[in-house]
Amino acid sequence: MQSEYCLNNKLECVARDQPNVVIMLQQSIKLEQPISFEIQFPEDWNLAEFDGRLVGANMYMGRIPVTLIQSSSNNLSGEMIVVACTHANMVWKLEVEVLLDNGQRKVIHWPFAMND
Repeated sequence: MQSEYCLNNKLECVARDQPNVVIMLQQSIKLEQPISFEIQFPEDWNLAEFDGRLVGANMYMGRIPVTLIQSSSNNLSGEMIVVACTHANMVWKLEVEVLLDNGQRKVIHWPFAMND
């Protein structure tokens, strides 16, 4: 079983609410630096639409857009930038919302903590 904040200490993690969805970071999470990643969805998930954002989990920080590009019918490549916050123990969630070609809508989450 992976930790609640898997992205804090691993470059590859399953989604918290969709254990068959995996994210792979190209580098560890650091403030104010672009972080590239790839998301692998199950083979039977054909993505029709998708959207990504960073949101504060323990403090309202608005919705920070995340760049996503479809690299195959069921994979996305993306980039995010985690902004600084004055809260000493900020918890963020990477949220990716997908609409499948069969009409199903799913929201996938990866929480992570940024500590001083």
